[in-house]
Amino acid sequence: MATKDPAEAFGEVLADLLKLIFSLTFPLAIITLCGASFLLTFALHMPELSLWATLATFAIEYAEANIWAAVALAIFALATIPLTWVAFREQELRVSSTILAYVMAAIILGVMFWLRTVWPYNDSAWQIIAYGIIMFVGWSALIEAMLGTLGIVAHIRRNRPVPVKPPRQEPHGPREQGRPADEPETI
Repeated sequence: MATKDPAEAFGEVLADLLKLIFSLTFPLAIITLCGASFLLTFALHMPELSLWATLATFAIEYAEANIWAAVALAIFALATIPLTWVAFREQELRVSSTILAYVMAAIILGVMFWLRTVWPYNDSAWQIIAYGIIMFVGWSALIEAMLGTLGIVAHIRRNRPVPVKPPRQEPHGPREQGRPADEPETI
């Protein structure tokens, strides 16, 4: 069995990273990740997960001072909706890939929370960056899993068979059954 060339392996990793960054769900992942980071940092007091909350805060403060940055931030936020819709419509619906995305998200986010017990917060910038990257990868997997679930549910609802109404039962036979014109009437 041949081993891969290190340059080739690095190229594949770089290509996978670029696919993640330039995916259609990237704006959705960034915007929702900033919200989740705010929640984890301030509500649950986890300062090591503050990378995305800090970046969002800096972006908002910069947008307050510069109108062009505010317009760019608004365009980025509004671009989330059509890009997510395109990603939703173009996704390949497979239950196994959706389950795999949930498993990967659970493993990555579980490792992130486990890492908090092994590597306690010591106010290090490298620690915040490492937690931020792990959180981004896990959150992206979670977004993909949720879009896959939504696509599967929509596919099942769209392709559900129309319920068949059972025929009406009448005690004396169906009404559309008439007697022939030449048959005499009986009492």
